[in-house]
Amino acid sequence: MCQSFSRLTPPVCKLRGLAHPLAVGDRVPPWLTIEAADGSRHVISVDAEVRLRPPADDERARLAEDSASAVALVAGTEANVSQPV
Repeated sequence: MCQSFSRLTPPVCKLRGLAHPLAVGDRVPPWLTIEAADGSRHVISVDAEVRLRPPADDERARLAEDSASAVALVAGTEANVSQPV
């Protein structure tokens, strides 16, 4: 059962011992350590990709493009419908 947090602290992100600078598209295997109020710790390993912006920005852009394409398709279909004479 999950317990609610009384306070959350800002994340601490430190990358130590890098053999070379990270480039966009590189994958890194960091881990997250979650410390509960009772002092217990849980370690979660992750597979992260180095990016210039958050993935949510890419998703918003994709949805905007899909929406614009759908509007253009509907507008084109309406223009091709023959009008009664």
